[in-house]
Formats: sequence, C-alpha cells, structure tokens
Amino acid sequence: MSNLYDEIHITKQDEFIKLTTIYPQYIDTRKNFLDILDKAEFNLPRSTPEHVANKVVEGMLMNETKIIVSTTFITQFEIILTLMRFLPDETRKYIYGSLMNLKKFHEVLKNF
Repeated sequence: MSNLYDEIHITKQDEFIKLTTIYPQYIDTRKNFLDILDKAEFNLPRSTPEHVANKVVEGMLMNETKIIVSTTFITQFEIILTLMRFLPDETRKYIYGSLMNLKKFHEVLKNF
C-alpha cells in the first residue's frame, strides 16, 4: 500500500485520492474456519460484518490511513496470525494446511 500511496503523492493526486488500509480482527464470515475453532474449544473474539463495516466507514470519514478493527486485546495467537500475512503465499498455505488438521491444530493451541 505504501508504494501506491507514494505513486499517488508523486503525481500530486493525493488531494483527490485517499487510501485506507483495513486490518480487521476476525469477521464472523468464514464458517468452516470458525467451526474448526469451536471444535477445538478455542473461543476467538469475532466481529460481525456490520460492526466492521461501521468502523471502516467511521475511519474513512475521518481520513484515517489505517483502521484496526478489534473486539478485544491482542493475544499471542492474533499476533502470529497477523505476522503470517507477511509470509510468502506458499509458506502461509503450508501452515494453514497444517492447521486444518484438527488434531494438530488443537495441539498447537495448547502450547499458547
């Protein structure tokens, strides 16, 4: 996003074009993933799509460049998932694939 912002700034379009990056916590939309968390008895704080949409609109109206939508404090698990966004795609796919195995996933959660 920073490269896009730089390009807009250099071409003097930043007066007309505003950018906002959204960092939502967990939106209650991925039923399969949430079912796995529920089976592992891991209570993950969730935001409704409506809550996230309201926070995004509020932030955009205030010209915020970054909007973090969170329902609670950040846990170690959340930090790890956030950092995973910066991993190469193949690495992330491998990690997520490993987590889909419920037994392994439950063991990972016990270590937190």
